[in-house]
Amino acid sequence: CYKVAMFHHENFDGTGYPLGISGESIPVEARILSIVDAYDALTMERCYRSAMSHSQALTVMENELIGKFDKNLLNIFLQNHMNFDTIRLIFKKFGDVDNMSNFYA
Repeated sequence: CYKVAMFHHENFDGTGYPLGISGESIPVEARILSIVDAYDALTMERCYRSAMSHSQALTVMENELIGKFDKNLLNIFLQNHMNFDTIRLIFKKFGDVDNMSNFYA
């Protein structure tokens, strides 16, 4: 849906872009993607910095990005963070989806 791509850079406190909308005016799917996108960006290697560990990324998201996320959705993410880290570790070990058959062998 175009709304997810268009609005996932909107911040819950209204400081995002492209329209500066806030709160529940942001589609819930975009609010979810905002959290996942931030986690992915923090835990991936960048040309200008090293990847953060899982726990470092969670700390940044919870303490330094205040206002960016829907607190209810962020709390759900934080309560289930070990599932996300497990999935990340599986893909790191086995690569893309085509190689996931090795995981089940």
